[in-house]
Amino acid sequence: MMLGSVIGEVRSIVNKHDDDIIDRYNHRYTVIALAIFIFVIASKQYFGEPITCWTPAQFTGSHNSYANTICWTQGTYPVGGDQPYHTVDRTKVLPYYQWVPFILLFQAACFMIPNLIWHTFSKSAGIDITSLGQNASALDNFDLENREKTINQIARHIHIAISSKYDYLPTFKKFNLRDRLPIGRRHGNYLFVVYLL
Repeated sequence: MMLGSVIGEVRSIVNKHDDDIIDRYNHRYTVIALAIFIFVIASKQYFGEPITCWTPAQFTGSHNSYANTICWTQGTYPVGGDQPYHTVDRTKVLPYYQWVPFILLFQAACFMIPNLIWHTFSKSAGIDITSLGQNASALDNFDLENREKTINQIARHIHIAISSKYDYLPTFKKFNLRDRLPIGRRHGNYLFVVYLL
């Protein structure tokens, strides 16, 4: 039941169109591209042969498999094409191959989390950003009279939402720290602060 509600929440966030093409490139298409890369790399690593190390000619199949496993878990080191084997510096280990899918997953999360934070907190702002964005994008399809009426409705909605947040407190409550920091819905800059986060 909980998984269904999480999937429904993610689906509602994905279906919102309150952003521009650059934001969609950041939080949607980049995440899709990174997910494809993760799938390709992880499938090669965990279902195929992730690495093929150099082994002596006398090694058989099981020896090669064991050597490749050791190379994979212990890290590899670079060997030049014309460099004698006994002169190879084995202290310069390259241990990053195993972590590539996890690093890509972290990058995908870094592209997706700001959008999730924005949608989570913008719901409680008192302004329906999605409908305002849809109305603003539909302005080109209206005639002049309906266009002016829609612009006035959008402006009135924003003005009411921002001006209704001001709360004039009595003088004895003005020394509260929360009231001294001009951040939040009461001060009309909640969406701006959430967008900066």
